[in-house]
Amino acid sequence: MSEVRRTILIPGVVVMLTLLAPSARAGTPATMTITSDTTLTEDHYGSIVIAADDVTLDCAGFSLIGPSPDPWPVDGVLVDQHSNVTIKDCIAIGFVNGFKLQGVTDSTLIGNTATTNEGNGFYASDGSGSNVFRENISFDNVVGHGFAFEFASNGNLVRDSIAYGNGGNGVQVYRARGNEFRGNVVHDNGAGGFGLDRTHGGRLVENLARENAGAGFTLSNSRGNRLVENVARGNGDVGLSGFDSSHMILRGNSALGNGYDGFSFGRASQNVLTDNTARANVKNGFTIATSSGNVLRENQSSHNDGKGFFINTRSNDNVFRLNEANANGQTGFGTEHRSDANLFVRNRAMANSEWGFDLLFGSSHNTLTRNVACHNHFVDGYDDGSGVANVWRANTFCTSEIP
Repeated sequence: MSEVRRTILIPGVVVMLTLLAPSARAGTPATMTITSDTTLTEDHYGSIVIAADDVTLDCAGFSLIGPSPDPWPVDGVLVDQHSNVTIKDCIAIGFVNGFKLQGVTDSTLIGNTATTNEGNGFYASDGSGSNVFRENISFDNVVGHGFAFEFASNGNLVRDSIAYGNGGNGVQVYRARGNEFRGNVVHDNGAGGFGLDRTHGGRLVENLARENAGAGFTLSNSRGNRLVENVARGNGDVGLSGFDSSHMILRGNSALGNGYDGFSFGRASQNVLTDNTARANVKNGFTIATSSGNVLRENQSSHNDGKGFFINTRSNDNVFRLNEANANGQTGFGTEHRSDANLFVRNRAMANSEWGFDLLFGSSHNTLTRNVACHNHFVDGYDDGSGVANVWRANTFCTSEIP
């Protein structure tokens, strides 16, 4: 048999796959069922079912090529209700899902590729937990997600993997807990980068979501997630959004040049945002809407087309401390539409195109103390007088219109 090298081109990455090419199409297409360690020596036409615990499938760089010739299964590699399985160096092409785990635990998928499948590249469901996905690639899957974890698929780790050109999200998590995503790159997907819905206690660390059609990172109906040092760049919608979500910690994340807000929170409470950066986004740097009890500390918002920080529509009891809003296209810190009892301490607003700090449209009982603002286009501090009992104390403003 002759040696053939396949090259998969990925922006920023070149993956060389070395195959031993058979002289003709490999055997009769059929489903392969394995119950012991198996290494492929040629491409396989059809699905592979792993039907035992403690089994390793090593494709040695060879491909599983679909669609499956049998009525079932329709996925490239299927594992159902087994544990301690290892799948490595496989390429799944042209199935429904490239790799599917159902009720699978304590297993490892490493160095695999899923492409041009109709659904998801990698799909874990029905209690698939404590599995490790490392150095996998999922691209150009038609309508599904690059990596999908659903229905109590808890405690999985996905790291150093790539998802791009998929019809859905790069990564989707639904009704699952405690999953961790570390050092992954998701880009140019047809929906968003990372989508987490009804997902609790997860960790996203040092991931990059860029140039996806939707948002970079979306968390909805979720609580207790931690996002640390992730980057959302050039996505078509919000860089990082949280809706109906609470008790999240966001630290050291960046939202750069996204098509809407950098960071956007709606009906979100008891979240802490520290040392995050929003720059050059099409709308606001940080939007807090109908959200209460959040703490924003030492965040940077600059050169956004809209406001640096927008506190809007009955957003109450939030704390803003040591944040900076500079050179934004509208107001640095805008508190509007009956947003009450917010505290602003030692923030800075410089060279914004409207006000430095404003209180508008019935916003009441807010306290602004020891803040600094200068060189903003209108005035540095402005209160339209429609609210009551606002306190402006010991601020340093070059100009102001405060009753």
